Amino acid sequence: TQNPTTYSGIKNSALVTVAPGISPNVLGASNAAGDGYCLADSQDGGVNYAWYTGGNGGKSTVSYGPKATMDAAGNCDKTVYTVGDVIP
Repeated sequence: TQNPTTYSGIKNSALVTVAPGISPNVLGASNAAGDGYCLADSQDGGVNYAWYTGGNGGKSTVSYGPKATMDAAGNCDKTVYTVGDVIP
């Protein structure tokens, strides 16, 4: 369950409870501090992603591109957003 003062617990199963019908491909994860998050989605088998980062360290913009771009530092870096769904 999402703690209202942090982004800890953000993941697909939590998102589905507040937004029924959300794609099972949408992944969510927070950083270790719980003060930043990444949402990522791929509809083509993981070749390209749309992603959004918010909170501390986030850009608050929707981006789209190949997985390598999503992995880049400052984007939806899987080494930063480690709590929740596994960001590929």
